[in-house]
Amino acid sequence: MVRLLKIERDLGHFRIIQIQSKHIAAYRDLRLNAGKSPSTVLNELSLISQIFDMAIKEWSIPIPSNPCSQIRKPKVSNQRTRRLSTDEEIALISASNASRATLLTSLIIIAMETGMRLGELLSLTWDNLSLDKRIAYLPETKNGESRTIPLSLKAIEALKATPRRIDSKQVFWSWTNRDSVVNVWKRTCKRAGIKDLHFHDLRHEAITRLFEKGFNVMEVGSISGHKTLQMLQRYTHLRAENFLERLG
Repeated sequence: MVRLLKIERDLGHFRIIQIQSKHIAAYRDLRLNAGKSPSTVLNELSLISQIFDMAIKEWSIPIPSNPCSQIRKPKVSNQRTRRLSTDEEIALISASNASRATLLTSLIIIAMETGMRLGELLSLTWDNLSLDKRIAYLPETKNGESRTIPLSLKAIEALKATPRRIDSKQVFWSWTNRDSVVNVWKRTCKRAGIKDLHFHDLRHEAITRLFEKGFNVMEVGSISGHKTLQMLQRYTHLRAENFLERLG
């Protein structure tokens, strides 16, 4: 929904049959110049392309071709391969336990166990959690769709240990925006002696661990919210040594 609103803001004044490749290219450049990452813009262009495909194939709108297919796509070069070592994970949890941010340890554990984005974690409410059924429901995500996430036993344990506030339904009520989390995160990593680790790397780690546990592409995609294998591969960095047992 959020992406659709952004697209409507910049392209909504056109009728769909009026939109040409030059308009899509202008939208691409506008978003890139606004500081959006190539992957974010690529995802938005993918959504626009889906709308045109639907208009042509399902709604029989007389559009000669999909204008998104005629423009250059942003080159995604911000892929990270950073993984969390066992020693780093121990140090990170130890440092977070020592932090004055009482919810930080739970936030880190849930991130690593579910692969949720930081924004999804901050919007998570107790109403959308079922500890008995071991599921978390996200009514609105970055790609505009809802998602239901299975919760591991470790995630359930962390949630049960998370202090609640009577006057807030938010699970992680300590923070109102991402910047405040990032500031705490940087201090915690410094205290733990960990370098070059972004909070978003925990999502990479969670997704990769799902593959290492034997989940297939469709299963991991349904948990992470990725729509294509190409998008999923950017978040997956398997360790070669984990293949050795199966190789023999």
